[in-house]
Amino acid sequence: GVIDGSRADVSFLAGLMIDKFQWHLPLYRQHQRLLQAGFKLSRQWLTQLVQQGAQLLEAIYKAQLASICAGRVIAMDETPIKAGHVGPGKMGSCYFWPVYGEQDEVCFPFFESRRHEHVAEVLGAKSKPGAVLLRISANVTGVFGIVTGGFGNVTGHFGDVTDGPSLVS
Repeated sequence: GVIDGSRADVSFLAGLMIDKFQWHLPLYRQHQRLLQAGFKLSRQWLTQLVQQGAQLLEAIYKAQLASICAGRVIAMDETPIKAGHVGPGKMGSCYFWPVYGEQDEVCFPFFESRRHEHVAEVLGAKSKPGAVLLRISANVTGVFGIVTGGFGNVTGHFGDVTDGPSLVS
């Protein structure tokens, strides 16, 4: 199999992960469905498969992020999500920082805050000459920013989308 010592083949693993992450089907429901179909397996085994499958995808993620960072134009912004428990009935706030590249690649780095240092952490402290970072403001609709210096300092020219050239062909 794709995972050493596992009975699961690649199609089972892919189906499990697609059902969980694309169709939002929790593992306990997938477990129930598999039991009803006559499979004898534990929910813990399904959890372990998802964790090991994610580890297999890490190399693809790193290669894709490297391809994005090698490009001249990069779009990036923070997106708040609720994750983790901070108390009874309370979810914590965390952030995905979607990064979009010139070849239509997208990666979703995860951070616990929206500090600007995360931009440099993902993209590197130095940008290549002529590089442009596009940043959509999370607080103001229709606003974009262009950063042409190093990626370590996320400040730059901001203006209304209608003021600038169209980025959509």
